[in-house]
Amino acid sequence: MTRYLRGSAALLAVALGLILAAPRAARGDEKVDWQAVRDDYEKGKDAFQKKDYGRAKKLFEDVLNHDPDHTGANRYLGKIYFEYYHDYRKAIRYLEKAVSDSSGSYKRDPLYSLAQSYEEVREYRKALSAWEEYVQYVTPGSKWETEAKERIAALKAKLQPAKP
Repeated sequence: MTRYLRGSAALLAVALGLILAAPRAARGDEKVDWQAVRDDYEKGKDAFQKKDYGRAKKLFEDVLNHDPDHTGANRYLGKIYFEYYHDYRKAIRYLEKAVSDSSGSYKRDPLYSLAQSYEEVREYRKALSAWEEYVQYVTPGSKWETEAKERIAALKAKLQPAKP
């Protein structure tokens, strides 16, 4: 019985720690200054354009602490992890969120980086799927369509079973 109680106490301590570690806005015990969140997002975009990726990363993370579903912040963090840090697994996490929360042509840019990230981590089926979705949002006959179709063909060839 004592062992059970110690285990329950440990679980309770872990759960309490997770609750306290969650962003305060997500728990509802902080009034969010949405103008400050918007300002951080705009400052993050500006820092990204100036290639100050460390500052941009911090600002976008601050935005996500208050609004985890912020599509733009997820998209930019995905691009930062993809282009600057070359941490493709982290890029995928943010880019998947950005793609799932976007619609129409707003999916195009994060899909491009997502498809490339999947290829970098050798998740070829997911890469193929991302390229096939991406090609729907590019201008027919453009260099972007040509690149996507080349990647699709290469991935299909790679995924073909070897012939005896």
